[in-house]
Amino acid sequence: MPEMEEVVTQVARSYPLFLLSNTNALHFEYIRENYPFLTNFSQFILSYQVGSRKPEKGIYETLIRKAGIPPETLLFIDDKMPFCDRGPEHGIQAWQFTSQETLKQQLIEHGLWLPSPGR
Repeated sequence: MPEMEEVVTQVARSYPLFLLSNTNALHFEYIRENYPFLTNFSQFILSYQVGSRKPEKGIYETLIRKAGIPPETLLFIDDKMPFCDRGPEHGIQAWQFTSQETLKQQLIEHGLWLPSPGR
């Protein structure tokens, strides 16, 4: 989602970001080569590496372990509601991504994004 570059870059200035992806090695290598903003992510949790896919519990457990913080302090954002539905089962707050503007508004409302002057 091209519109996510601004959001990812801005949020990464204040918070560590983890990318959870159902992918394979070839596809992820292509993504890394073509989307430089991925350098904003602290870690990648990739289904082919961890042996678990969203919405299976193992990928969320891997996120909690790698983040090293209580799950209730994590926020999981995904465009697929079935994946978001599983987050709370592990104590993780989850939001469904519907648009860049909606996400920015949610981040502002929760004090996770400071709007730029004039926006």
